[in-house]
Amino acid sequence: MKGEGQLKGLEESIVFTRQQVVEEENKLSGLQEQLESLKDSVDETRQVFDGKRGSVDDLRRENAQLQRDQFDAEKKVAVADTSIQNLQRAIAQIDEETEVRNSQLKQLEEERRCRRRGRRNWRALRAYGGSRPGKQRGRPAWRARLPQCRRFDGRQQAAKA
Repeated sequence: MKGEGQLKGLEESIVFTRQQVVEEENKLSGLQEQLESLKDSVDETRQVFDGKRGSVDDLRRENAQLQRDQFDAEKKVAVADTSIQNLQRAIAQIDEETEVRNSQLKQLEEERRCRRRGRRNWRALRAYGGSRPGKQRGRPAWRARLPQCRRFDGRQQAAKA
């Protein structure tokens, strides 16, 4: 009987162990299904992540290009601004030079008129008996009757400029 009791105990133990193996196999298959499901979910998430990473990379490249374009535009504006300032300086210089030349031309024209008047007046004085200036000291009498004209002296004009 003792042997029968041990045999019965062993059989119950085997049955119980088989039930545990079946339960563990069921749990294992459930976990394997869950693992496969999670793998699929991870793959889908990874694909979404990769797509978003690609979008972020594209946006970064676009942002970098925009920054380069902005820098180039700012550089062009700075160059254009400098060119405008240079042109304005050149225009002001040309205007100033034109003003100086016009004043010189006006002065030369005035001197020519005075010389012409002086020659005419000298001829008129000679015709009426005036004397031609010689090596007299001071201002000759005939010259006192001529209109007063400023004489052009290049050294004085150069000193003024």
